Amino acid sequence: MTPKGRATTRQRARKRFRMFVDREPSRLVDYPTPDVSTLALLGQVTEISYRSDKFDGVEREYVHKFDGDCHLATTGDGKYLVVFSVKKPPRTLVKPEGIVG
Repeated sequence: MTPKGRATTRQRARKRFRMFVDREPSRLVDYPTPDVSTLALLGQVTEISYRSDKFDGVEREYVHKFDGDCHLATTGDGKYLVVFSVKKPPRTLVKPEGIVG
């Protein structure tokens, strides 16, 4: 914990991974924090698909449909893609039950 009682970024990442996958992460990766203060909006996210061995170690493909309140954007240097909720306030997209659309 930080001096103010807030979890560190690594602690929050570990907790979010455990919540999503139901096990400890094998590793955490430190990346430089991208500047997301200004993004180039690319479009609306209609679905996300990915492969994961979450929960039982068996790799499966997951597809999540979105209802129109999520957008895809990129940072100014084009190195990062950002998916975010445009609801006010933004909703959490990664929950214990997984990615929610």
